[in-house]
Amino acid sequence: MHGWGGNDQTIGNSYNSFKNCSDDKCNGNHTKESTLMDRQKEWLEKDYANEKGAFLMAVKTITGITTGKDFLDSQFVWDNLVAMDYDQVSYKGDRRKGKIGLKSQYRPALMEYSKQKLRMEFAVAKPKLAIFFIGHYADGKDEFWGMFKENEVENFVGNFEGCPNLNQFTLNLKKENVKIECYSTYHPAYPNWDKSDKNAVLKKLAEIIEKNKT
Repeated sequence: MHGWGGNDQTIGNSYNSFKNCSDDKCNGNHTKESTLMDRQKEWLEKDYANEKGAFLMAVKTITGITTGKDFLDSQFVWDNLVAMDYDQVSYKGDRRKGKIGLKSQYRPALMEYSKQKLRMEFAVAKPKLAIFFIGHYADGKDEFWGMFKENEVENFVGNFEGCPNLNQFTLNLKKENVKIECYSTYHPAYPNWDKSDKNAVLKKLAEIIEKNKT
């Protein structure tokens, strides 16, 4: 949540800034939740178009949407698979920044919360398609595949239509009453991803999105 910027008193700058903020400190009569959403909307409108990070460049390629206002008016949304970061890096830590991450005994609870959050979002939004950037498959196995039961992943196809590292499958979540066509691949920022393979996957995903527009 730190990624929305600001200082320690700014809602959205950190988990604690959101948790500890009282509603009377928010904009007008808004709640802290609506204030956080307003900040995210402001970021989309002002900053999205100029962002050059690997993830957002991939989003622009796949959706064909380059401005934040158009994105707000679209039917697209992105989300984090893991519900939150820790100390401004992955919950696993970042050795390059000297951060060890969340203590191992607390990680299962974070992943369980993330799983329940994701499944509830599917139940509410009922998306037609879902694309998962899950890092390296060996790294992402527990984080991603552990969120679903084995019989909930149907019709798995690897290297979909000849695209290396692009998988297709159906999520059939009976408890949430949703059935979603899904695609999974490396995260766009994955450092060892061959550039030509990456471009082929993003192009294929853009074609899939174009065919499924409503």
